[in-house]
Amino acid sequence: MKHALLISSVTFLAGCVSGSIWVSNPNDLNNVAIEKAIRKQLMKPSGRLTKKKLDMVDSLAITSSQLTSVKELGLLTELRFLDLYNNDLTDVNGLEGLVRLESLNLGENQLTDIGALSGLTRLKSLTLGENKLTSVEPLEYLTDLESLDLYNNNLTAVEGLGKLVKLRSIYLDGNQLSTVEGLQLLPRLENLWLSGNPDMTRAYIDKLQKALPNCNITPKFYGQ
Repeated sequence: MKHALLISSVTFLAGCVSGSIWVSNPNDLNNVAIEKAIRKQLMKPSGRLTKKKLDMVDSLAITSSQLTSVKELGLLTELRFLDLYNNDLTDVNGLEGLVRLESLNLGENQLTDIGALSGLTRLKSLTLGENKLTSVEPLEYLTDLESLDLYNNNLTAVEGLGKLVKLRSIYLDGNQLSTVEGLQLLPRLENLWLSGNPDMTRAYIDKLQKALPNCNITPKFYGQ
């Protein structure tokens, strides 16, 4: 028993000395896809992925890779740009520690839970189009956002978005919105897309346009 413990301790210490913090798991498709992307970015096809190496990754794209989990991306704490377009994610657990992120693309996933994004307060661009979101409440803390894409979700309200005073562009087309209460308070808003919200009336769009005279609202009206 003591001999086994000694071997385990030596193995653990050897890992610490090596500085390798990435653990490859060929049986985990998420792990495989993420490691492949990291190695491509670092131009390092083999060898240990140490903390020093992982800290060199500030931009990463893992698209169309059938990802179902991104928890291991939490090791990449220097990331500023992350593209996870067209995967199979239902949540973004693991991203909550990536506080340096400025641009994040999560379009065309299966997201229903984005709570882990609430602390990513350096984000300037966030793409969440083509998901299954019914709430955007976690986004109210992302006050540096300038561009937000929520195209083609299941939204019936945009609670909290009125606090994002730096927003210049918002895509809300293809939802179930009848109003966008709060957005009329956004002083920098330049472009607002609202097509494909069948319960939004022409009268409401006209009222919104008067409140936002410098904003290009598409369509100018929807419905009758």
